[in-house]
Amino acid sequence: MYPLENTKGYFYENNTTLKDTNEAFELDEYHKNFPKSYQKLMFYQLNLRLKDIKTGKNLP
Repeated sequence: MYPLENTKGYFYENNTTLKDTNEAFELDEYHKNFPKSYQKLMFYQLNLRLKDIKTGKNLP
């Protein structure tokens, strides 16, 4: 995941370390917008669950 205002991407050596912090690439539109889209999805799902609790209905 990338910081919201970041326009640079980095390659990872493994799941805890960057390969080279000096070697960055420009993010495409999909990757620039991914954090915002993911945040919207999480709030949408939370809203559905809260409505479900309030109405007493169970989701399938």
